[in-house]
Amino acid sequence: MEEILTMKINKFIAAVMALTIVGGSVPFISDIAPDTVITASAADYEKVTEGDFTFNVYADHAELIEYSNNAETDVTIPSKVNGQAVTVIGDRVFNEKKEISSIAIPDSVTQIGNSAFYGTGIRKIVLPSKLKKIGGFAFQSNKKLASVSIPDGVEEIAKNAFAYCEVITSLSLPNSLKVLGENAFSGCVALEEVTYPSSIEEAGDNIFFNCIAIKKVTFEKGVTEIPNGIFYMDNSNSVLDEITIPDGVKKIGDKAFYGTAIKKINIPSSVETIGDGAFWSCLKLGAVKIPAGISRIGKNTFRNCQVLVSVDLPSSIKYIDDSAFYVCNALEEITLPEGIVEINDSAFNGTGLKNVVLPKSLEFLGKAFGGCKQLTGITILNPDCSITQDENTICNTTWAPLIGRKYEGVIYGYENSSAQKYAERAGYDFNLIGSAPETTTTTTAATTTTTTTSTTTTTTSKTTPSTPVTTTSKDTKYGDVNCDGAVDIEDVTLLKSYLADAKIKISPQGLINADVYHPGLGLDEVDADFIAKSINGEVAIPVMPKTSAPVQQTASFGDINGDDIIDGRDATMLLTYYAKTSTGYKGTLEQFAAEQRGDAVTTAAAKTTVTTTATTTAKTSVTSAPKTTILTFQVTGAGNPVLTTAVKVDDLNNVDDSWQQAALDEWLKNRQ
Repeated sequence: MEEILTMKINKFIAAVMALTIVGGSVPFISDIAPDTVITASAADYEKVTEGDFTFNVYADHAELIEYSNNAETDVTIPSKVNGQAVTVIGDRVFNEKKEISSIAIPDSVTQIGNSAFYGTGIRKIVLPSKLKKIGGFAFQSNKKLASVSIPDGVEEIAKNAFAYCEVITSLSLPNSLKVLGENAFSGCVALEEVTYPSSIEEAGDNIFFNCIAIKKVTFEKGVTEIPNGIFYMDNSNSVLDEITIPDGVKKIGDKAFYGTAIKKINIPSSVETIGDGAFWSCLKLGAVKIPAGISRIGKNTFRNCQVLVSVDLPSSIKYIDDSAFYVCNALEEITLPEGIVEINDSAFNGTGLKNVVLPKSLEFLGKAFGGCKQLTGITILNPDCSITQDENTICNTTWAPLIGRKYEGVIYGYENSSAQKYAERAGYDFNLIGSAPETTTTTTAATTTTTTTSTTTTTTSKTTPSTPVTTTSKDTKYGDVNCDGAVDIEDVTLLKSYLADAKIKISPQGLINADVYHPGLGLDEVDADFIAKSINGEVAIPVMPKTSAPVQQTASFGDINGDDIIDGRDATMLLTYYAKTSTGYKGTLEQFAAEQRGDAVTTAAAKTTVTTTATTTAKTSVTSAPKTTILTFQVTGAGNPVLTTAVKVDDLNNVDDSWQQAALDEWLKNRQ
């Protein structure tokens, strides 16, 4: 009785001290009126010892607070003490009792305290049906615990509750579970299957941290959030190669799948947020499609995904944060959609990107493309983009003493743009994009004739690419080189990059779409220029050859044979016409061309003089443009023709039929 009274007094003193702490001051006894009554709210209990067990027995229940036997292997906890049901197993009761191999917990228990069974030798445990809460570290480091069944009714599993239980192989969490603490099952290296219920309202970080054997995960329908670091693996031994995220999930947490072995991931359209580092070091992830609605690719989201080759970004993306694709060295191409406003530091550092087009919506470019060893071209479409003035903003070489890092590719942009200024400060090559101003040189000899017709046009030879081009298909959309459904400056840039570097990839349909100038003749800068002109509304594409239509006065200047191509065939027809006039032919050049095509023509009086000037010019914005060729033919009655040429006639590489080239060569030889 004396022991119980002492315990009650101690309980009262503890309650008073608690009130003192809350109040912030200690009242002097003399300040309390003699008739003042102080009440303690703490419940009274009786401390009772039965065998190796010690309990606190309250009026309505009992709590196990101590177990004294360190040698017993099989333990059965009493269900009642002094007539009261045992409902609580207190903190640290069986902590480090390594000799215990089995334990029977009565059905009356509703709560297991913190570290209650930490580090025991338990092999199997059946948790009671009335259990509501499992405390923090409750079963941590039970190295032999192979089987545990968590009953329906459990509402909380606190942090580290089953961490480092290294032989547990399967786990099903009940639908009653509302709170799942951080690291609850961390280090359960034999755990293979997990079912994650939709009932969870509060989840901590790293729940299954380093559970490297997990190979099957089921998220129940109704789950709306995948917690931070839920399957965080900090080594390369994970076998979790496939994850199904159910429709309805709105958030994927930070580092949720860090270091897993997933090869592909289907992110449902319901997802609104992908956390920082969500797929960091997923070393087998090859492709990912970000759903529409996502506005940010967070820090380190796909960092060190070393086999990632395909990334599909939606137009809703506005921000690409630091190191988002850092050292994704297999990533050789990516389409950055219009709408992106920021690309931050190291976003694409160390990637395998070869050619990049930054959209005109981009407002800020950080040190985003450092160490991109394969990068040969980067196009910046916003002339006012804020570009970080640093060698790591754009570079494709490794650091060297006294030199630092450099970029040996080309930066494309507009004249007087921030891109041009950045390139000039850094000493990098810079080329203009779009339709650069054309320079035309014309030479005309004096004549004594009464009527003169003078025509000037621009021609450029076409070069057949290494990839054959089919002239058309049912999916052809001329000008849409990147097959994104729109014809814009990105298509121009991609085609120019392809022509400059054969390693740049364009899909087969994209090659068909790109061949806009006389489809079927192959790809060259003319196609790129015509796409650019079509964007500006200057021309309609494709530019098709004429078939049987009569030559009109509005035909292209220099296009003598009416096929919409200014080339050696026109020169040959002109020479043939001259030869015929020397033998008495009286028709006009127009009539002669129509006769050669088999068109019906109307006889008209012959003109006494025809002057045709054919000029080809190189684009100043393209390093791989053809050499300039200037040809001027002048025919005056039966007089001698005059030839002016800026370079060798051999540069007219579009004279692809041997007899046409031979005729031109012979004519030139005779007139020297």
